[in-house]
Amino acid sequence: YSAARHTAVQREIDLLNKVAPKVAPALPPPVVLPKTGAGLMLDKAIDLYLANNATKSGKTVSAYSFTMQQFFRIVGNKPVAAITQQDLITLVGALRAKGLADRTIHNRVEEVVCFLRSNGVKDVTLRVRYTEKKIRAYRPDELKALFAAATPDEWLLFQFFLGLGCREQEVQFAEWGDVDFVDGIFTVKAKANWKPKDYEERSTPIPDFLVAALKQKLLNSTGSLIFPSATGKPNGHMLRTLKDLAKRAGLTGNFGLHKFRKTYATLQHKNGLDARTIQKRLGH
Repeated sequence: YSAARHTAVQREIDLLNKVAPKVAPALPPPVVLPKTGAGLMLDKAIDLYLANNATKSGKTVSAYSFTMQQFFRIVGNKPVAAITQQDLITLVGALRAKGLADRTIHNRVEEVVCFLRSNGVKDVTLRVRYTEKKIRAYRPDELKALFAAATPDEWLLFQFFLGLGCREQEVQFAEWGDVDFVDGIFTVKAKANWKPKDYEERSTPIPDFLVAALKQKLLNSTGSLIFPSATGKPNGHMLRTLKDLAKRAGLTGNFGLHKFRKTYATLQHKNGLDARTIQKRLGH
């Protein structure tokens, strides 16, 4: 206050003495950095992009983070606006040198292109061609051998996959509250730490034999998850369990969780269910 008061008194003296007031030099206009967009450096843009997508599933965020950090290491830090198609070509070359499949490379390039578009760079893109592998359904003899060799817990887990056509994470985060035992309905619902694909909730009828098996399991359950890990958390090792089961059953070939969805759709179609209903139950 005393400094301000001194300045005010000095101005009054200058006015009385008819001294022209001192004019402060004009300040340059402030430099405003964009919060997002092509004006950012790549490292800052990546941090912001990952923060903006933090609400997606943990698996998706982890995949985004891995791809973007990989892209950053390959092309180096530069303004997002300076990224060209050559940078994408360089990325493809580096990924091929690591021995990655064309489908994997396609997915990672697409992730980078989405990142660039979110920052206003819409004219830098690259298409990586790949051969689409068709997923076949499990044969009846394969299913018979799998379930014959399964433990009771494995039997229920993979009957759940087969009987409902769920995705891996839909089973991983399935809770007892998602099961309507009266009407025999399972509903894929959003959780505090997980959201369904495309944020879409859907309901699927549960076969009667599976309802009875789930009721029996509920009697010995202490947590909210239907298929928890040994520590009570979402089970991230279901694919490994399936592969171990196939090995014990003496089966060879490709055994994956997604094939249960294909098998579910195939069996529903053979039983006369229309394509639109199958589509809705699968969440397509």
